[in-house]
Amino acid sequence: FRRVLFRSALPIAINNLTYNNTNSLFRINTRSRAAGLLDALKLKPDISVPALLNCLQESMDETNYTVAAECALALSRFGSDAQPAIPSMIKSMEKLLDESTDITHIACETQFAMALGNCGRKAQAAIPVLIKASNSTNASLSLIATQSLKLIQ
Repeated sequence: FRRVLFRSALPIAINNLTYNNTNSLFRINTRSRAAGLLDALKLKPDISVPALLNCLQESMDETNYTVAAECALALSRFGSDAQPAIPSMIKSMEKLLDESTDITHIACETQFAMALGNCGRKAQAAIPVLIKASNSTNASLSLIATQSLKLIQ
């Protein structure tokens, strides 16, 4: 019975990744929760991974970095199926590191670093951006980036 419920939630979560509303708070909250649900479900990577990747890229374009970071974490839980998303995760993290050092950016950078570490050896291309993050003056970002480097190497 629970499996049926989980499967029925999948299309709703996929659809909510593209939720649009003039209220940005509703849009961001709905998309972020959808990414979190897909992370928890871990179903149908052939559908979930491209949807999460599209949401990540669109969210970065819209400067909804918290949604993008949530998508990155969800993607990283799909193992080797998420490998096509690694270049976008790296590019997104580079953009965040270059833009600002405000608390929201740092939190998102930390999530991207964690996501890249979750990808393991397949994320070797992320080593330069993670080295840069590991040298951050923010202790949390530095720690997570350092741990992610260990997981990748």
